[in-house]
Amino acid sequence: MRWRSGRLPVAGAWLLVAAVAVGAGVWPEPVWLKIVLLIAAAAALRLALTGIWPKMRSTQSSVPVPGGRRVRVRLYGEIDAVNAERYARDMKEALGPDTAVLEIDMSRVDHVSRTGTPALFDTVSAARRADVRVIVSHASQPVRTMLHSVGLDRFVEYNGSPLP
Repeated sequence: MRWRSGRLPVAGAWLLVAAVAVGAGVWPEPVWLKIVLLIAAAAALRLALTGIWPKMRSTQSSVPVPGGRRVRVRLYGEIDAVNAERYARDMKEALGPDTAVLEIDMSRVDHVSRTGTPALFDTVSAARRADVRVIVSHASQPVRTMLHSVGLDRFVEYNGSPLP
């Protein structure tokens, strides 16, 4: 697994904070202070683990529409060079023979890097060859701005997304 610069040291720091909070939670006498320290330890551990294992997944659902079915692929986390190929594969799998509309739901996408946009272009290109309409929905302002800057606007429709 390739690490983004700075991800491992930050995760290590949060793990250290969690360990200190757990250790400190053993000694204080008031029960409320132990509870506060253990909550802090749990929060620090969660931050450390999400730093180590970023969200890189997608889910898929479909509904029938006239002329085929509408497939929604919901992407999560970041789209960059590390996970672009996986996202492209997930989106292309949604392009079945009876797919009429492919909706790419980006409501949970935090960031799209320039190195992650080829995954989207590959999917849109495959969809156009199959005569499938592509809709990008719920893209945040920064995500939509990136898609606009690389020229994807010419090939997709937007739904529920702010204008760049």
